[in-house]
This record gives sequence, C-alpha cells and structure tokens, in this order.
Amino acid sequence: MNYTKILKRAWTILWHYPALWVFGFFLAIFGGSSGRSGTPGSGLNYSFNNNDFPGWNGFPNNMDGNLNQWLEKINRYMDMHFGAINEKTILTWAIIAGAVIFFLVVVATILRYVALTAHIRMVNHMEESGEKVSWRKGFKWGWSNSAFRLWLMDLLVTLPTVFVFMILFGCAAIPVLLGLTAGETTTAAGVIATIGMGLVVLFLAFVVGLAISLWIKISQRVCVIEGLGVIDSLKTGWKTLRKSLKDIMIMWLILVGVQIAFGLVMIPVALILIGLSVAVVGGIGLVIYSVAAQVSVGLIIAGILLLIFILALPITFVQGLGESFYESVWTLIYRETKTPVTMIVETPAEI
Repeated sequence: MNYTKILKRAWTILWHYPALWVFGFFLAIFGGSSGRSGTPGSGLNYSFNNNDFPGWNGFPNNMDGNLNQWLEKINRYMDMHFGAINEKTILTWAIIAGAVIFFLVVVATILRYVALTAHIRMVNHMEESGEKVSWRKGFKWGWSNSAFRLWLMDLLVTLPTVFVFMILFGCAAIPVLLGLTAGETTTAAGVIATIGMGLVVLFLAFVVGLAISLWIKISQRVCVIEGLGVIDSLKTGWKTLRKSLKDIMIMWLILVGVQIAFGLVMIPVALILIGLSVAVVGGIGLVIYSVAAQVSVGLIIAGILLLIFILALPITFVQGLGESFYESVWTLIYRETKTPVTMIVETPAEI
C-alpha cells in the first residue's frame, strides 16, 4: 500500500470536492457522540436588584464567619421566587425536556449515518468515474437503506462489547466490593488487586476497541459500496481486515499522527477565535449596556449564546474538513485492500 499516495489523494479530493464539506460538517457535529442543538431564548428579561433579596446588603466581608447567614439569604430568595413551583409542574417540564432531547438525539443519529453514507458513496463514485456530484444528490444517496444498515451494524457490535466490558470491570472491582459488603475495612491487598485487574481490563478494552473500530470502518465501506447486508458486510470486512492487517494498522498509526498534528494546529486557531469572539460579544454588550443602562438575565443569556455560536461555527467547519479528509482516507484504504476483482475503475491520477 502506498500510504503517501493515499494521503495526497485524500487531500486533493478534500480541496477539489466542496460538496463533501457539507457532510463533513454534519459528521463534525454528530460524529463523535450525540448532536448538540440550541433553542431560542425564553425572552426572560429580569433585572436583579437589592430588593430581590430580603435584608441583602451585598456579600459579607467575612465569608468564613457569615457563611451560614449568606446561605440562609439565598434560601429565602429561592423560596420567594421558586417556592410556588410544585412537583407536578417540574415533572411536566421534565417529561417535555426528555421528549425534546430524545427527538434531537434521533434526528442527530439519522443525520450522522446519512452523512457518512453519502460521503462514502461520493468519494467512491469519484474514484470510479471521475465525476463529482452535488451535495443534494449526495444527500439522496445517503438517504438509503445503507444508512440504516450502518446504524444497525454499530448497534450489533457495540452493545454486546459494552455489556461484556461492564461485566469485566465489575469483576475487577470484586476484591474491594467483598470487603465493603462484609462490613470490614478494605485491605491494601484488595485495593491493589482491584487496581491491577482494572488496568488489565482497561488495556484489553483499548485493544478490543481498536480492533472493532478498524473492523467497523472497513465493514461500513463494504456495506455502502458493495451493497451487502449487515452480517455479510461484517464478515467481508473482517476478512479484509485480517488480509491487510499490517497495512491498515500502519495507516491507522499515520492517521493518529495526522490527528495529533491537526489538534496542535487547532490550539492557536481556537485561541484566536476565542479572543475575537470575546471582543465582538463584549463590544456588543457594552453598546447595549450604554443604551439600556442595566444588565438583565436575558442580555447575559443572549451574549453567551452569541459567543457559543461565533466560536462553534468556524471551529466546527474546520473540524468538518478534518472529518471529510479522515473518511476519504478510509474509503481509499478500502479500495486499496479489497479484492481486485471488485475494482471497477483504476483510481484516476487527478480530479
């Protein structure tokens, strides 16, 4: 396997195929865990003043001597403003919040697998035909049974693995738990045994997690590109991984180095963005304060949301470029390691 060629090819695809950036952006938002979503502010516009706190005259000068008195004032304030809220209201809002969070998680999961499917197909199609497609067509390609199969594949492999390692970590804690259940003080030998077993299980979890990660990466390409089902994709992906384990492991190590370098580059970029964002939001806040002559909760919330938005948008975009490059590399790796008979067209030299 020509590792340098794959990296250069993925870099070329990234900068000459802007439609992939859209799906890289979605993968950056939803790829790592669950998606994050913001909601509009509630319109709360309340200005705090000393009359809100009975007997409040500011923070006590001696915090050590007046801590209890200070806490009592806070408790009286909470009772005054929130004491009328009953358990039924709290339960209702908790159910609503849970339903909204569940809906957002479902939407984020769908978008993640649709984006991944679209990205794989678009890169593979580019390599086979030399044709670039729009992000709209890519989205149609992503909205398919393959996206559902990718989700099912992750579920089928991840859940049993997590369950097994929960049991193993529980077994590692047995020496300490036996001492606690017996009502005796935990001995040093029990603590050492638990720590030792925990480290062994942790190392095993790293090795198994890495193997599963590589297996899933290859199997995802089998599922999307070859159109196989979940079980057949996992079987073919495992055979491909075993056949080209050395090349895939070397490529994985190279990608780890690339990701570390990318993270180091992102540090000064993030610091610059934080400085600019604070300056912009702070300037807007000072202008509003000079006009309104007061600081409200609504203004503070709006400032925080604006700061998050200004920071998140460019950082997520750059991370999306990284995700797009990363997924392109894995698609090219699969094309290099799969059975030559299934190769339809040789990889073109340039886009």
